[in-house]
Amino acid sequence: MLGFSQVGAESEWRTANTESIKSSAKDAGIDLKFSDAQQKQENQIKAIRAFIAQKVDVIAFSPVVDIRLGHACCAKPRQRRSR
Repeated sequence: MLGFSQVGAESEWRTANTESIKSSAKDAGIDLKFSDAQQKQENQIKAIRAFIAQKVDVIAFSPVVDIRLGHACCAKPRQRRSR
């Protein structure tokens, strides 16, 4: 059983992504538990907790992110200070 929480359907790409996941799960014979977070992080957290309670085998999600990915992954690492 796969639990999947989609961030929402704010774009054609996101809608196509959702449909792709649903059809791929069906084609593979995977029982899919789907949740639409409606652009709210708290909804994704609730969905993930529900998937845990349902004891799904795999949990996947497209996260709602409050920071820019570029900032988080591309910042220069800090220099270590010599002691």
